[in-house]
Amino acid sequence: MFKEKIRKINNSWPVIKSMVLRNQKDKYGGTGLGILWSVINPVLIALVITFVFTFVMKTEIKNYPLFVLSGLLPWFFFVNSITESTNSMRQNLDVLSRFAMPKEAVPLSLVLSNFINFVIGFIIILPVFVLFKPQITPYLFLLPVLMFLFFVFTLGVSLGFSVLTLYCKDLSQLVNVGTMFLFWITPIFYDLEAVPLKYHWIIYINPVFNYASIYQSLLYKGDSGSLHLWLGSAFFSVMGLFIGYIFFLKKENEILKHI
Repeated sequence: MFKEKIRKINNSWPVIKSMVLRNQKDKYGGTGLGILWSVINPVLIALVITFVFTFVMKTEIKNYPLFVLSGLLPWFFFVNSITESTNSMRQNLDVLSRFAMPKEAVPLSLVLSNFINFVIGFIIILPVFVLFKPQITPYLFLLPVLMFLFFVFTLGVSLGFSVLTLYCKDLSQLVNVGTMFLFWITPIFYDLEAVPLKYHWIIYINPVFNYASIYQSLLYKGDSGSLHLWLGSAFFSVMGLFIGYIFFLKKENEILKHI
């Protein structure tokens, strides 16, 4: 069954590509700076967080903006993909009705679109990391592996949410609240050491923690990240895609009925 699905997705690649381009046009087509907003948004938020935690909270983390950005850039990719996938089936009803293509192409095109934005923004800002943190250079070869794992995990979650929202009309609102909660329990703007030991379990059960921590290790700390974080990331990627896709396939034939 999975072999046949992969074949159908591969045959539908021209349609998926056009959907990715449409997503890019809808998001940035009417703006003067275009895709540069994929960098500007996280940079502006990082600057605000830096102001609060540097001048108000008096953090002792050196090069604090880089610390925040190393986790914030992938976070934007994850959140944008999840939130956009929740209403993706309803918003693409015309495409699903007109073209004979696998329905998973809809969330796949959204995740791909956001991933392209993430990679482009990352390439633009990476020289800044290298300039201020030259010790990270030997570990940059691991970034494509981490990006791939994070892409797989995000795709799995997006697949699940894209059909779950058809049964739970309030899911899009719940996702907004849930991602905000997830943001606060992900050590993106604070160090894990600042969290009391008795509360570490809350951080550890958060799947995004593994990915964010490795991004910070590669881009800020200048090390490869611990083995258990890599194993955790691989585990959540496989399980996320497996569970999300299995759930999607079980509900696939009911999608058009519930739109």
